Amino acid sequence: MKFFKNTKNNTFLRFFSYVLIPVILMMVFLIINIIYSTANYKKMLKDNYSSYLSHMYTNCEMALQNIAQPIPTLEDNSNFMDVVTGRTNDPNAINAVRDKLTEIKKNNDLIDSIFILDRSVERNIITKDGIYYMPDFLSDNYKYSDYGYGYWHE
Repeated sequence: MKFFKNTKNNTFLRFFSYVLIPVILMMVFLIINIIYSTANYKKMLKDNYSSYLSHMYTNCEMALQNIAQPIPTLEDNSNFMDVVTGRTNDPNAINAVRDKLTEIKKNNDLIDSIFILDRSVERNIITKDGIYYMPDFLSDNYKYSDYGYGYWHE
């Protein structure tokens, strides 16, 4: 008796061994690579944002320290303290204080505006541009909606 080889099974095994096994292995490694790459990308993104936030924190902390440095000298300045506490309304003293505050604002990028609230009965706000009645100034002159996109992103 003669046994014939089944050619269909033989062809399938060859096809399976030459094509399907490498394709299956490639798919498995591709899936592993995608999972690894995704995890690595998330970690890299987190590290980049963390580094950027740390850098911003350091810059802001240094800027805040630069703002805080002149405060003790202002407290020792009797002219400044007289204007701030409302003990004097002398225009020369007010102008000297405005000039000093304008100088502080120029040296610090974090400061948007500097106002001095006159604590007298009139409730005035002293700015570098002049003296204004507080409720009118805060409702009419000083509104953040007046600042455009370019002002905040220069």
